[in-house]
Amino acid sequence: MASKMHRNNYFFLILGFISAGFLFYLCLTQSYTTIGATSHAARKTRPLSNLSKLDLGSEGDVTTPAEGGVSAPAEGGVPAPAEGGVPAPAEGGVPAPAEGGVPAPAEGGVPAPAEGDVPAPEGIIIGPARDGRVGLSCHQPVTTDGRFYKEVDFAKDDEDWEKKSCSPVLTLPDPDEFYNYVETPRLQCEIPVMVGGKRRSTVIDGNKWVCMSKKFKVQPDKCVVMSFGISTDWSFDDEMDKKYGCKVYSFDHTIHKQDHERSKNLKFYSLGLSGTTRTNKKGIVTIDRYINTLKKLNLENSTIDYLKIDIEGSELSFFGDVLYQTPNLMKNVKMMGMEIHMTKKDHRQRFWEFFQRLECLGFKVIFTEMNRVKSNWFHQGKKLRSKCYEVVWARDRQW
Repeated sequence: MASKMHRNNYFFLILGFISAGFLFYLCLTQSYTTIGATSHAARKTRPLSNLSKLDLGSEGDVTTPAEGGVSAPAEGGVPAPAEGGVPAPAEGGVPAPAEGGVPAPAEGGVPAPAEGDVPAPEGIIIGPARDGRVGLSCHQPVTTDGRFYKEVDFAKDDEDWEKKSCSPVLTLPDPDEFYNYVETPRLQCEIPVMVGGKRRSTVIDGNKWVCMSKKFKVQPDKCVVMSFGISTDWSFDDEMDKKYGCKVYSFDHTIHKQDHERSKNLKFYSLGLSGTTRTNKKGIVTIDRYINTLKKLNLENSTIDYLKIDIEGSELSFFGDVLYQTPNLMKNVKMMGMEIHMTKKDHRQRFWEFFQRLECLGFKVIFTEMNRVKSNWFHQGKKLRSKCYEVVWARDRQW
């Protein structure tokens, strides 16, 4: 009897092992079948997303990095940057921006600057630019309207801008409002290009941002650049001449150089810019108004593709003269890149008034950058600010 029971136990034990093995086999085959079917379906239905472009792109195709990066051509064109960066332009070319506008930084914050550079201050998004330089603010435009007015209120080309009346100038309500304006572009550029700049210790100085989008039609052999303030840095002027074929007029009365032709397309004048005319002891004009300078060169009716102003504080006098006395001259200015200086307490309020007038005439901030010289920095509450900013305005229209 006991022997029979042992045989029955062995029988059920063996039957259990066989059943368990069969179930394991079914589960295993089902798993492989499901995985294979899913992979096959994914290969068949996978959209041509950014990732698939990276996988499938061939020579001449456009490759796109992961979300947060900037699209750039594959082999033979501009190299694709690291996630969140700005592409370096090919030799003689311009960088390709992200689809729809200004390149965005890496998800989660601000890319770290190169070793030895000054870290980006809070509130400004800085991305690596051409040749590893740091500068472009990558904020997306806030609104299609301006900071102070609706676009329907902007001055029109067929108006007399001397008679253009905007709403009353607002008193600066809070210092934060000033920096929010300065640090926030409200106009989008599809092809931003950094031009010029020299390395000074661990920072780049003298560079200017130019928008090369079709909208602004900066055309070789036809473009005109006015550059006020040279010191020892000709990099912007030389590059706009040699690389982009522009006619460049350079001005500086402080560097003890006579008027001369630096190249076929670049002419230098020993003359400063302000809102008044000044002469030396010999009666020679050393500083002049913008309108007089244009008349001297027969350019008062010419289109100015880029007006560069780096005149160490005299920009306030320039603004007061041009924006209120001769505003019609600004109709012909496509872009204006300026280094603004706030060295006195009342400067912010004065700039605030000029910012409103600029917008009334149709100019919006398109690029912005905090000067990276530490001696200009200070803390306002918990935010790092500067007494000096690089700001580029552009007239929001099709040229």
